Amino acid sequence: ANGNLFINSGDVKIFLDTNKKLKDKKAGTNKAYTPAGLKVVFALLKDKKLIDQPQREIAKRANVALGNIPKVLNDLQNMGHLYKLNKKRLVFNDRKELLDIWAREYHNTLKPTLSIGQFVNRKYENWKEIPLNTRQTVWGGEPAADLLTNYLRPGQLTLYTVENNRELMLNYGFKPSSEGNIHAYRKFWYQDSNKATAPAILVYADLINANDKRCLETANKLFNDYIEPELQGS
Repeated sequence: ANGNLFINSGDVKIFLDTNKKLKDKKAGTNKAYTPAGLKVVFALLKDKKLIDQPQREIAKRANVALGNIPKVLNDLQNMGHLYKLNKKRLVFNDRKELLDIWAREYHNTLKPTLSIGQFVNRKYENWKEIPLNTRQTVWGGEPAADLLTNYLRPGQLTLYTVENNRELMLNYGFKPSSEGNIHAYRKFWYQDSNKATAPAILVYADLINANDKRCLETANKLFNDYIEPELQGS
């Protein structure tokens, strides 16, 4: 790359070493795989029509600063996940591929930053009896999958919430415990419904990263029933 040659073959000797060694160029951070970028990709996967909205609306729905949006969209284009249909419209190339990449990166990069803590349920015999304020707290992972598919008996209980530790303890009778089977995470997406479960793509990501055969089977069922129909089309 710098034009230097070191060839010694029979009667042919070529030694060019007058050019300075090029400095290695470190690859810049892919903005789509940062915590903020993953929130943007999540919002775009959750609502395929959002890509046609102004960047300010995308930022609002993803709950990130507006300055993140052009950087994330540009990186998604560079990676081949988005392409320009015309001067005004971007479209997805393969949403399923992007979903699987997002699910892996979410588990490794974003989810650890959302952890609130572990708890035990000391008040209710059945987790379904816990009276969640679904405007603030919803089920994810295995319990959400059970509610959506009726196919999985939960072992680990995942919650996404905007309630703090004290509120979780007062409102639901939880007790902090490093061995508890209730894992609480900060809710990071815009939601305008009273659904008791996190969006299906987030539940799917929780399941495929659980490294459990039953969870993987349920993830496949969830994908076929809830996610694939929404990913299809423009």
